[in-house]
Amino acid sequence: MSQPSEKRVLCLEKGMDGYVSKPINSGELLQVVEDTIIRMRNNAKENQP
Repeated sequence: MSQPSEKRVLCLEKGMDGYVSKPINSGELLQVVEDTIIRMRNNAKENQP
């Protein structure tokens, strides 16, 4: 994997859940969505009483 772009790093530092650059690669987009869903589910499980 190549080094992340400055724009990507800045966006993630500012709180974005993921970043996909143009032109959109469908495989990359699906991976970012899947990773976000997994992270959200794990966070929800950790925050249950």
